[in-house]
Amino acid sequence: MIIASRIVTPSRRVYEARQKGDQPKLRDLVACEFWHKALEDQFSKKYFENLEAFVHAEWRAKVEVFPDPWNVFRALNACPPSKLKVVILGQVSRRKKGESRERIARCAAR
Repeated sequence: MIIASRIVTPSRRVYEARQKGDQPKLRDLVACEFWHKALEDQFSKKYFENLEAFVHAEWRAKVEVFPDPWNVFRALNACPPSKLKVVILGQVSRRKKGESRERIARCAAR
């Protein structure tokens, strides 16, 4: 079960960007220091820079992007690599804002 108090909160840079109305860098959304270190070499690779440019363009264009920027790496921030047992990749279709997070919370509570 994921407990909200165990989730590592994003860095001060994320909050500062949010306060200014700017979008945070994706690397700043990885708040768990262990994941940040594990992924550090990926942040400077071309594919990641392209991904970040695309996501920022969508955010700036006010396209409704899910999840909210502050929740992009929520799973990584909730579970350090040392506690990871399995990763399930997939996409949950959603009909309304907040629905997939509710589904994840229900699944995690089982």
